[in-house]
Order: sequence, then structure tokens, then C-alpha cells
Amino acid sequence: MSQHSRLGIIAVLALSLGLMATPLYAAKKNFHGVVNVNTATAQELMQLPGIGKAKADAIVAYRTQTPFATADDLLKVAGVGPHLLQTLQPMISVSGASSVDIQKIIPPTSGSPTDRTKSPHTSLLLLPTAGGRV
Repeated sequence: MSQHSRLGIIAVLALSLGLMATPLYAAKKNFHGVVNVNTATAQELMQLPGIGKAKADAIVAYRTQTPFATADDLLKVAGVGPHLLQTLQPMISVSGASSVDIQKIIPPTSGSPTDRTKSPHTSLLLLPTAGGRV
């Protein structure tokens, strides 16, 4: 396989991975509001960037024993480090009401999962030409 072909395959794979990852983070990129980490549900916490099910569950479990006095207390939760805390700082609070509406963050899905006509993502398939190049 030529160097040119390998580079073409790598480019296609990188592009494909980028397209596949987009829906996983699309909802979080549109996040607006503040989440009270002492009262938010796991589902609400999962709308924050860097917070998946495991971290959301860990936050809920920790605060059940000891409510968060400051945002820095999140560092005591397994999986939350300084970088993630810095990212979350403008989006979290430890008192007051949450000001985020989960239904506005996660748009309802329409159509069946197999309905590709409504999907913004497409598959890309490159086939070798007669010269063998991609």
C-alpha cells in the first residue's frame, strides 16, 4: 500500500470518527444556565460537559453524605479534577435553584433511528479508482 493510500485511509477514518462523536457532545455545547450540584438530578448533572453517568452518580452519592459547601468541594468526588472543575465553574452553584431546562438542552428526536433522511450526518465511502488510489 502506498504512502498516499495510507494517508487517505487515515484521513477518512479521522473524519468518520469526528462525525460519529458529534452527537455525543451536541447537547452539551448548547448548555446555558446554572446547575445547583446539591439539588440537581443525575440527569441534569449529565448535561454538564465532562459529566457522564458515573460522575453524576458519584456527585449524587457524595452530596447525600455531605452537601457541597463550595464548588471546590467537587474535587472530593472521584473523577473530578482541577481542569474539569475549572470548566464547570461558570455552570454550577451550591445554593439556589438550577436555571437550566433539560428539555431545551436535549432536543426531542424525530423519526425512527433508522430514518437516515433526517440525520445531519452522512457516511463517507471512498473506493479506489482504476489507478488504485483513494
